[in-house]
Amino acid sequence: MDHQQTIDPQKLRKTIFAGAIGNAIEFYDFIIYAYLAVYFAYHFFPSHDPVAALIASYGAFATGMIMRPVGGLLLGRIGDRIGRKMALQVTVASIAIPTLIIGLLPTYETIGLWAPILLILLRMFQGLAVGGEYTSSIVFLIEHSPPNRRGFIGSFSPMGAFGGLFLGTAVCSICLLLLGKDQMHAWGWRVPFILSVVMTVIGIYARRSLSESALNLSMRSKSPVKEVFRDHWRPMVSICFANTSTGIVSFIGFMYAVQWMVK
Repeated sequence: MDHQQTIDPQKLRKTIFAGAIGNAIEFYDFIIYAYLAVYFAYHFFPSHDPVAALIASYGAFATGMIMRPVGGLLLGRIGDRIGRKMALQVTVASIAIPTLIIGLLPTYETIGLWAPILLILLRMFQGLAVGGEYTSSIVFLIEHSPPNRRGFIGSFSPMGAFGGLFLGTAVCSICLLLLGKDQMHAWGWRVPFILSVVMTVIGIYARRSLSESALNLSMRSKSPVKEVFRDHWRPMVSICFANTSTGIVSFIGFMYAVQWMVK
């Protein structure tokens, strides 16, 4: 692993950007859906009770979250057995393409019950991809970092998530400012989703030039999923509980509180 000590700084910067861009796309999608949930409630989950419709809209979001652990197992296994580059190329496209499709999806008024069904299926598919993206990108950056800077370099992946939150918030705010409430309600809510294609192109291009894992193939486990549940279940459970508090605070703050303050 001595070659990591003399890694090219320019190459390392490109690797960091490629590793972080997927989380930026993921959390961009997360925040725009959160801010625009009221429009999804109206166009995809019509109900005589606006609160029930909004809860149904959040339920569609929740289905994607439920699929995250499954995606982590499936795509994490691809990264462990085939290579991180392959896993990261799959995840960035699998997150962004459904986001674009959601922006073009016909509403309940047009295709009836198929509208919420397709929306939920797209969210589930995204959830699978996101589950593999977040962890795979962190591991990828750590594997390509000098041994004495792994924590620092690996932290750029979560930082990409904050970049996506900021960008998604800015895009929604600008759209509302330029289009106004009426146009935003009619069709403007689609614009932030369609604009995700720009980030997708950047992400795919950045990850095409990635090098494969710096770790030797002989160091990879033949059965990574079995090994982690057998030998590392205690730290895995600890991390799950540690992230629970963060998740509760962020989802209440970014999703529920915004709509509650508006109403």
